[in-house]
Amino acid sequence: MLPTYRAILFDLDNTLFDYDSSAQAALIGALEEIGRVADGDDRSALRADIYADYHHINAELWKQLENGELDLNELRIHRFQRLFDHRGWSDTDWETFSRRYLDRLASDVRMLPGACRVLTALHHRYTLGVLTNGIAGVQRERIRLSGLAGCFTAVVISGEYGFAKPDPRIFSIALDHLHSPRSQTLFVGDSVTSDMAGADRAGIDFCWFNPENTPHPGMYTTRYCIRRLDDLLDILAENQEIRDPQRITPPS
Repeated sequence: MLPTYRAILFDLDNTLFDYDSSAQAALIGALEEIGRVADGDDRSALRADIYADYHHINAELWKQLENGELDLNELRIHRFQRLFDHRGWSDTDWETFSRRYLDRLASDVRMLPGACRVLTALHHRYTLGVLTNGIAGVQRERIRLSGLAGCFTAVVISGEYGFAKPDPRIFSIALDHLHSPRSQTLFVGDSVTSDMAGADRAGIDFCWFNPENTPHPGMYTTRYCIRRLDDLLDILAENQEIRDPQRITPPS
């Protein structure tokens, strides 16, 4: 028999928000602003090259943050220091560039397919929350601009507490905000190292959002796996009635 859930907790980036598309646009735009990329340069080639370098560096540093090896302020600066060093771009104020990038990222809201429909349907029936390792100012602004803030009872951002997913303490904080026991909470996320590992350590049921159908790593417990966000409605509808969703128009 499927468990009866009281609360659904969501990761944000690459679970509800299309982080990769927004990050590419923010990075290229900020580079154009400081003259590292000329207006006439091939933007598609830049996405394939410069963003690939950034994505690799950024992912490595986020894993270090998850492991407690550096803090968020260090990550914000070091990722651009390493990117610029790698590409041979000298004489750059990395902290100023980081602010430019984050300002652009905060204003670029792109929802993944099905996210608006799923949240609108579920918030009538469940207590919903967000648990993210992202930068607080950026994440809160993106939630506000999305028009979906009213769906969430709690927004827990790890940087405001000093430890990040997969640390089970941040999951305990989220549960306290949701007023929901572990046994009646489902966490939905895309990351193996922060979301899946964190839910396993915290003893919370996990739904892996896995649009690429990546093989399960096997070392963590996962109750559900979905390739589309809409599939979450089908899972929950098996034992709990979900009201018909009302329309929320995502930002343009």
